[in-house]
Amino acid sequence: MAAVLVVMGLVTGITHFFRISFVAKASFSFEAGDVMGAMVGVWIALLGGLISRHYGFAFAVAAMYLLVCCMAVYFVSRFMDDGFLGAFLLNGWNIVVYVLGGMLGACVGVFIGSGRRRARERVLPGA
Repeated sequence: MAAVLVVMGLVTGITHFFRISFVAKASFSFEAGDVMGAMVGVWIALLGGLISRHYGFAFAVAAMYLLVCCMAVYFVSRFMDDGFLGAFLLNGWNIVVYVLGGMLGACVGVFIGSGRRRARERVLPGA
């Protein structure tokens, strides 16, 4: 639960203060801002994975990031003729990169966190 709260808090804070997050568009483009948003999402998820140490956390990250993407698409779709589904499909590749990047970051964080725990158990058996 602490990992979920950390990830939600960091994503919300960075999105609000630094304006780095997933951005839905009315036409397809994958720009430097999209790469920056995806990379920040990976690092935030990696930190959450270090805290969580459970691979199931990656699915929680995917759900949170998908929710952020859906909210962005919803606001863009209000100004498009195609509606929500059209805007969602138009931003599909950006959404896939953002969500899978978050899942990858969470899995790497869990792997690193569990590796440290295994090393500590080898050094201090029975502790």
